[in-house]
Amino acid sequence: MKRYFVVGAALVCILLVFTALVATGQPAAAAGPIEVATAGGGVNAVEFVGRVDQDGGNFVSYG
Repeated sequence: MKRYFVVGAALVCILLVFTALVATGQPAAAAGPIEVATAGGGVNAVEFVGRVDQDGGNFVSYG
């Protein structure tokens, strides 16, 4: 008798989870792809901004 109660309770829990997932509806659609680091005509895509030299634990930066 106890085993049937545990199995029945497990099935009820599974049914509740399934019902909650169905009731919440579909997730929102993902956003469309975007272009990253794409330069238009006559525009630089990359710009040099500085330099860092490391010598052991010493760092020297320029720019």
